[in-house]
Amino acid sequence: MSFWKSDLERIAAKVRAQQAKTDAEQPRRRRKVVVRRKANQEARRNTPLFVGIDFGTTTTKVAFRTDGDRVRLVPLTNGETGDLKFLRETPRWSDPADVSLKMALYHDDSVDDAVQREMILFAVRFIEGVLRDSVTHILETTGKTQDEVLWSVTIGVPVEVRKTPKEALFASIASRACEAVGLSDAEVHAIPEIQAGLVSFTASNEIAPGYYAAFDIGGGTVDASMFAVNKREGQLLIEFLSGSVKATGAEELTRSLRDVLSMVDPARTYDPQERAIRIDDKQLVNIAEKVHKQTATVLASAPAKSMYHRYEKQAMIYAFMIGGGAQIRWYPQEIKHTHPKHQLGRAGVPRIEFREVPHPNGFELDSQVKQKHRFFIAYGLSFYPEGTRVEVVGFPSQYSDEEFAPVYQDYRDKLYQHAMEGYGETI
Repeated sequence: MSFWKSDLERIAAKVRAQQAKTDAEQPRRRRKVVVRRKANQEARRNTPLFVGIDFGTTTTKVAFRTDGDRVRLVPLTNGETGDLKFLRETPRWSDPADVSLKMALYHDDSVDDAVQREMILFAVRFIEGVLRDSVTHILETTGKTQDEVLWSVTIGVPVEVRKTPKEALFASIASRACEAVGLSDAEVHAIPEIQAGLVSFTASNEIAPGYYAAFDIGGGTVDASMFAVNKREGQLLIEFLSGSVKATGAEELTRSLRDVLSMVDPARTYDPQERAIRIDDKQLVNIAEKVHKQTATVLASAPAKSMYHRYEKQAMIYAFMIGGGAQIRWYPQEIKHTHPKHQLGRAGVPRIEFREVPHPNGFELDSQVKQKHRFFIAYGLSFYPEGTRVEVVGFPSQYSDEEFAPVYQDYRDKLYQHAMEGYGETI
């Protein structure tokens, strides 16, 4: 009996000692819980979120990335389904000529200051509307408040304007639009659209070292680029070699075909996706020659700028197409036809072989979306400045990074001056 009693007393004493130790540590535990809760609240307030704006010549698209590689599109048109749900028509500008707003900004040097000011404010208003709807949707989707997010907004620009005053103009427009919707602390960037396209391309498949061509077939323009792929310390290195932007997009093609068909059969309408139509090259000689010349210039000038210095017995140049016009068969046919027409083989340029761009990893698309290619630029833009899978070098620059900073600040100051003079009344 004494044995059991002593054993029970020993166990009881052990329990009391453990309880005393727990009681002594309780304040410290409470402090740990409080610190952990505060850390979680701080992390929630500082959630990074990346928005990519594909400001196109005919339509604008927006994608956002929250964590890791998960990318989603923002619905921009109410009451629509499929592709149209995620597209917003880019407005046109009619002074001095009826052109896309983006192209008008691209060529705004030809207009006087008053028209330029009005054009810029009109662009700010448009991007502001796109951003306002995007922010509302993103916050509803993620369940966060605007103050809990560290915003980063990237807008795409033609490769030819990189590190020029034009890039500063587009970045300033996006920056002013961010401030108008309450994102004053957002990081704002402008990068070449083709760089975003390369992110989409490399996100979905392994590519071997060599030369590649990219064709972004937009509504108003075709952005053609040539680049070399190499690997350095396990990371893909993309060397941009040559690029060109021409007004030979799907809209121009459609307009030319409509003109042709109206002469042949005035009652017939033209769908750019229709596969049955075959038009004699002579009837489209003007736009076809523009595409041939653009392609030949990009392909032939690439080797001299490359670290490879030549095509190194490469049998084919693999090419991919993105953008809203990527499904139109006329473009790859004419691009391929450039090789014999301009006798590029004599210059050692291999023939082009088009490859399909697989679906990028983590890109969540609505099941009703049919033309996924038209959203790849927005996808790639959402991976800047963090999360890019490749290092890209060799883009054209009018200024170095150090020289570009005051140019950008100059445009920002100019835009704010415009805003002070008439932003509230105009927008």
